[in-house]
Amino acid sequence: MATVEFGGGVSQVVGRVGGSVFQRGRAGSQLRTLPINTGRKQNLLSSARTSLASVSSYWRKLSVGDQLLWTATANTQTRYNRLGVPYTPSGFQLFCELNLNIALINSAAIISTPPALPTLPSITSPSCTIDVSTPLYDITGAIVNGSAAYNWLIEATRPASLGVHSVRAPFCIIYNEDDTTTLPPDMWSSYYKRYSFTPPADTVIFTRICAIHKADGWRSPSQVIRTIVTP
Repeated sequence: MATVEFGGGVSQVVGRVGGSVFQRGRAGSQLRTLPINTGRKQNLLSSARTSLASVSSYWRKLSVGDQLLWTATANTQTRYNRLGVPYTPSGFQLFCELNLNIALINSAAIISTPPALPTLPSITSPSCTIDVSTPLYDITGAIVNGSAAYNWLIEATRPASLGVHSVRAPFCIIYNEDDTTTLPPDMWSSYYKRYSFTPPADTVIFTRICAIHKADGWRSPSQVIRTIVTP
């Protein structure tokens, strides 16, 4: 479903409408035909919906007092929709967000009471090298507030043409293991395992990096890197 921001008319549209999808690019909003998802991606979507349904069911089992605690914590948080407009999440939304984050790093924990917001790890001046000849898919930078309590979550897009400067393709998880005391290892084999092909040279891949707390589900702000694949 599309997200619409109204001004004097319609200021912005992002998302799907019928058989088309609106997306933001360097030249503004663009309209393109919506591809039909089949096969593995459909299976992944079904898995995501199952996880959401499972987490949602736990919310109904919480006491009224615990639900009010989640609402109070959510009132201190700010999130942004696809148009970049800030909003305050509900207690239910925050509960689902943190528990689904934990599921992304293969943990089975369910948090019943809202945890305190910890210090979040990040990478200063992150850069990425993707080299076909080596082969190599390497992320570099300086870790800030690294901790064994967090796991890296690395996502990447399919290759795009050199003229693409903003993210158009969906991100898919390629790595969600090592803690944040060290940088992620070479992810060439992880990328190949996820997409089943070698990225061609002279294309663009976007990599998104964040850290997720293993027990609490808090997620650091995502850092996105645009990388040209070198031959």
